[in-house]
Amino acid sequence: MPTYNQPPRWSDPAQSDPYSFQRAPFTPQASARPPAYAPMVRSGAAADERLFATVAHLSAAIAWILSAGWLNFVGPLVVWLLFRDHSPFVRRAAAGAFNFTLGMTVMGVVGWIMVFTLVLAPIGVLLIALSGVLAIALGVVGALRTWRGTSYDYPWQFRILS
Repeated sequence: MPTYNQPPRWSDPAQSDPYSFQRAPFTPQASARPPAYAPMVRSGAAADERLFATVAHLSAAIAWILSAGWLNFVGPLVVWLLFRDHSPFVRRAAAGAFNFTLGMTVMGVVGWIMVFTLVLAPIGVLLIALSGVLAIALGVVGALRTWRGTSYDYPWQFRILS
């Protein structure tokens, strides 16, 4: 009669049939080929530091979409205020994102002023569009680089925070 709800019984290998098939123990062989992938190198930034540095970069891009460029510097500023004394990696990322987005905000404000003058409206529309595309695209590039653990320097920024 079978017994239910019982763990399986394993036989002792020392008492098993000596004529049964026995495998040789596994020994890994050294390969002459290098691995097919490049090992990922981290800069020493912890996972939570990389996360908040990525949030600093992405918050500017997301805020540009939500506020049409008026409040995109607030997210990096909040991250900088919260982490300026805790992590140099996050502080540098948030300061860079803030400095760049402040420049993009100034470019957007100048564009809006030009739009309202009507004579310079085509240049103003171009400045608004350029500030939005740059803020979103370079914010995403900065987020991807900091997520990998490397710092990212924006190509053009006002150096206000450091």
